[in-house]
Amino acid sequence: METLLKAVGAIVVFIGLVALLAVLTAYPTKWVVNYLFTPGILTVLFGTAKIGFWQALALNFITGLARGTASATTKEK
Repeated sequence: METLLKAVGAIVVFIGLVALLAVLTAYPTKWVVNYLFTPGILTVLFGTAKIGFWQALALNFITGLARGTASATTKEK
């Protein structure tokens, strides 16, 4: 029973740390998109608007999936 509680506690801590990391990386993504990409020509060409926190979090998630998939490929000899 004690080892089960330790395992569940470790899982909860891991999920909490992943959530904290996601929140901490969403704010810089939001800043980069809102203040570096949207002003200027991108707004005129694509009609981009400022994004919110949840959109930045989703953008981080999607790019993380793309990076994870790309790095998992192996070369065959």
